Amino acid sequence: EHATHLGGILITKIPPHGKIKPHSDRGGWHAEHYKRKAYVVIKTNDRCVNHCEDECVIMRRGDAWYFNNLVTHRVDNDGDTERVTLIVCMRTE
Repeated sequence: EHATHLGGILITKIPPHGKIKPHSDRGGWHAEHYKRKAYVVIKTNDRCVNHCEDECVIMRRGDAWYFNNLVTHRVDNDGDTERVTLIVCMRTE
């Protein structure tokens, strides 16, 4: 698959000891139309864990991930530094 349109481009920040509660982005026009998401980790720590359904991942700085945010997901940043991520939303055909 390849991207045919660009959607939102975001930089997100989770403060030290911050959390993003479990949620799904399903039901939002933008999330469902631009359903391919690329995450690029700019800043993180070893105690920042991304949960997606039953899977847990520690994303390292410089890593790039595809992510389906239409399923239930959350983030727990139990570290002493913030987590900063670039998110690029794309439409694929």
